[in-house]
Amino acid sequence: MHRGKILHEATKVHPSSIKEIVEATGYKYGTFFKHIKTKDLSYSIIAKYGKVMHKDFSVEFPEMANMPFVMPPNNNGRELSVEQLQSTLQDLQTKYSNILEKHTSAMEELFQLREENRNLRERIVK
Repeated sequence: MHRGKILHEATKVHPSSIKEIVEATGYKYGTFFKHIKTKDLSYSIIAKYGKVMHKDFSVEFPEMANMPFVMPPNNNGRELSVEQLQSTLQDLQTKYSNILEKHTSAMEELFQLREENRNLRERIVK
């Protein structure tokens, strides 16, 4: 797998221009062209582009998934471990499930009220 080519393809489809992406990473424009020609481009360089592009390159390079420089920082600026991210994900899933249950319950009540409303209108008309 040619890492530089994959980086190039990702930058081409990104909404920002390549020049904007390169500048945001702190590299010079010419350096970018060296990067995209490098078959074994460093994962840390790829992660730097990914951070600017808000792209998770661990999809293309699964071996990047557990690398500390890929993990998003938490509110204190420290990086989160995989376990912390999994715990956060579990908490969010639990919150989502609770909200979904409340929404479903509210929708059922709404349908019952609509039915009662329709019945009352029919009775009034009669």
